[in-house]
Amino acid sequence: MGFLSNFFSFDNSNKTKTKDNQDSTLAISVETIHVLLNQIISKDKYDSLLPEIILFIVNNQTGSTSAVQRQYSIGYNRAGKIMDQIEKIGIIGPQEGAMPRNVLVKDEKELYSHLKHQEIIKNKTKL
Repeated sequence: MGFLSNFFSFDNSNKTKTKDNQDSTLAISVETIHVLLNQIISKDKYDSLLPEIILFIVNNQTGSTSAVQRQYSIGYNRAGKIMDQIEKIGIIGPQEGAMPRNVLVKDEKELYSHLKHQEIIKNKTKL
């Protein structure tokens, strides 16, 4: 187990079954997302609400800018910029008119894997 394992919470009362019938209790925290995002992009280049909104989008499976505005009481411009950042990371698809964006990550476990993969890609391109 590594440094990031300290940021996960395991709650046996909240077990769910995956498609292959295994118990799943992984819950990625906002702090974990902050750590992973800091490996991908510098902290001063992303909105402070970005990790929390990423979790909101993945957990609710909605890529709606207006849902983000309502949930976090922020304006359209800020919500739009955050959605663009989330698209660049590869968590949601591109804007398609007035329709909500497609969420490309199905759950928190896949989100963690996706962010770790983005970190590896960034580290390889630094060399």
